[in-house]
This record gives sequence, C-alpha cells and structure tokens, in this order.
Amino acid sequence: MTIYTTGRTLSWTPGRDIALSRSIAEHGGEKIPERLLAKFWKERAARQTGLRTEAGKRVRVVYPGRSGVTAGPDFRDALLEVEGLGLVRGDVELHIKQADWNSHGHGGDPNYNGVVVHGALEVFSEETRLQSGSFAPVVDLQSLLTDTPFPESARQETTLPEPTLPGPMNDGPAFDLWQVLSRKGFFKPESLDEAGRTLDRAGDDRFRAKADWLAKCIQSDGPD
Repeated sequence: MTIYTTGRTLSWTPGRDIALSRSIAEHGGEKIPERLLAKFWKERAARQTGLRTEAGKRVRVVYPGRSGVTAGPDFRDALLEVEGLGLVRGDVELHIKQADWNSHGHGGDPNYNGVVVHGALEVFSEETRLQSGSFAPVVDLQSLLTDTPFPESARQETTLPEPTLPGPMNDGPAFDLWQVLSRKGFFKPESLDEAGRTLDRAGDDRFRAKADWLAKCIQSDGPD
C-alpha cells in the first residue's frame, strides 16, 4: 500500500490493526487509521532520530507517554527532549492532519491545554493554538511510517542524559527524575529503551496506587 501525503510518497504495510481502527482521512483512495498512528507513536517514537518540529527544532522522545483512556489527549505525561528547551513533560496529541485539531474541537477544549507536542502527517504551520492561548509546537510524523530507528551501533553507544524537570509553570528549582524514582525502588536506566520500560512500570505503579486510593474512598464515602 502507498500513502500520499503532502506531496510525498511513503510505503506502508497494513496489518491486523487496520481492521480494528477508525479511519478518519483518505489519500489517493487509501484510508489511513489514526489508531495505527498512535500505535506507531507508542512503539516507534523513542527509536526515531529524525523527529523535528516544523520550526526545525530536534525532538527526542524519552518516554512516549501513557495512552489516554478518558476525554483528552492521545498520550499523557510524555517526556520529550526538545532542542533549545531541554526536557519537557506534558501531553501529546496525534492527528492525520494538523487541521483536525480544530475540526475535532480541541482548540476550545481545556482538557488539551497540557499538550506540549501536536504530531501530524499533514502540517501547515509551526504551532497549534491551545484553548489557554498558549501554543504547542507541531511535529511531522512521517518518519514513524518508515520507522527509521537508531542504528544498532548508535543504540549501543547512546547513554541517557541526566534529565531534570522544571518546577510549576517552568519556574523554580529543577529536580532529578531518576533520583525521585530511585526512592520508589526504580534503578537509573542506562539506555533509552530501558528508560522507556522503567517509566512504563513507574506509571503503572502510580496508576494502581491511585486506583486503590479511589476504591478506598468509594468504600468509605460512597461513589458520589
């Protein structure tokens, strides 16, 4: 199958997920499922070396985020290293077309104010405006379809930087993410792949802890 997007031709081999996916756009008569794009982001984004914002800033995905299961962005709490900004934490929203942001009503939805990257296959501007009035950089996701990963030699030599996360509203002292996780029993990872797995486990543990807490609240106070 061949996908035609913004004047470029990319090869894409459809799989079982396509039958399960909701197609939201068509190009050259071929349907492209948004759900498959989300699958590619989750499985491939951390392996990419060519991701850039439309403004030309390099983007490295340390952790693609946890899949959103309620109203809001596709991925929550992603960790992205953006050229000129350092490590950025926030939500990620994916679309086939950048214009889908507004056609889906996200531009007026405060649930999307935490988006730090808007990814799309068809882009027309460098930024996407959030309901808050802030802007999220737009990243072209074409490379996810061709899946150009780190070369094996580069993967073996790549070491994880010392990530720090800013305080509230990007103001205040930074803290060492791995130092925080070590207090919860997680060891500092030595590679990007290991970092992704560690953050997945930490996220799952946090989710289960919150679920247990909510269950206790419901048992003691009732569902209201």
